[in-house]
Amino acid sequence: MKNTLSALFLLLFAALLLSSCSSRKSVYYYQMRCPDLYIPDSLEQVLVWNRAFSNKKGNQLLLNTLEGLASGESVGDDRQAAKGILQGLEETLIEERKRKQQKIDTSYGRLQLSGEIPPPLPDSFLRTLAKKGQLLASLDMVDSDQEDPHTEYARNGSQGRAPRPTATNQIYLKVCWRLYDLERQEVVDIWRSEKQFSGNSTSSDYDVVGQIISPFKSKKMKSQGYRLGRQYAMRICSTMVQKRRYIYHKGHKEMKAAYKLVKIGDWDGAAKIWRQQLETNDQKLRGKLLFNLGVYEEQKGELANAETLAREAYFLNAFQPAREYYKWLAEEQKRIKNYLRQQELPWPN
Repeated sequence: MKNTLSALFLLLFAALLLSSCSSRKSVYYYQMRCPDLYIPDSLEQVLVWNRAFSNKKGNQLLLNTLEGLASGESVGDDRQAAKGILQGLEETLIEERKRKQQKIDTSYGRLQLSGEIPPPLPDSFLRTLAKKGQLLASLDMVDSDQEDPHTEYARNGSQGRAPRPTATNQIYLKVCWRLYDLERQEVVDIWRSEKQFSGNSTSSDYDVVGQIISPFKSKKMKSQGYRLGRQYAMRICSTMVQKRRYIYHKGHKEMKAAYKLVKIGDWDGAAKIWRQQLETNDQKLRGKLLFNLGVYEEQKGELANAETLAREAYFLNAFQPAREYYKWLAEEQKRIKNYLRQQELPWPN
């Protein structure tokens, strides 16, 4: 017992020591994110429909149970994911007040048994819905499969690779949305997503989904569905997102002072210190300083300047953490340029 307590104490002490020695700290800030798909502001009435499941609950429950038994997933996983998806979409639209959403309940559904995407809705049905709204966001497919650790271990070994045991189940979630312009009776967007995650899945610091905090803690499927629902809302609507970035604060005492200024929101004061430190030409700090200044430019909305600084940190100063950062900044600028280009084209484009 004493040996166990001693080992736990040593582990705790080591963890505290590592955290205190870390050269970077997380900072958070909020920023508006433009959507991926341009939709005119005049089109603000959105009907939201869960087409993936029929209203015939008795038959649907039977088929959902059979699918769960065949695929190895828990019964009702797909339905839980769909609930999370719709809630994520609806809450995001309500928060931003950009689109007036209304959930519709219609018997024109289908029984979901496979992961196949259904055909588009007929024009006659879309004309009927046009009396209620301008756009229809239709959740056309939700399908999930689970693979337990033992199955993955056996599969990896049978394919000639070194067996790789996993601690938790691997979940594969497939989703498909269609967005309809009801006045024109046509599909203006089709969006598919395939996500693989575990019970303890995490996202990249630069991943949009990783910038959203899900309110669900215990239900994996509903939690991941919620994230995907918000992700599609972000595709069609300007959204306020919380960004997490790292600031390097170790080195001279001025670095710690700059970090304290960031914590109270004085980014300009911190940037002034970082620029002054660059003039000292301390090669050990140069990459960190350039990285910090890149984050400063990003939070101002100057992505091109941020990318330039991150590239300089990586290519000229061999600062490895800047590698993924400059790549993300480059992709984000391409996404924004594509959105602005869509505004210049006739709707729908």
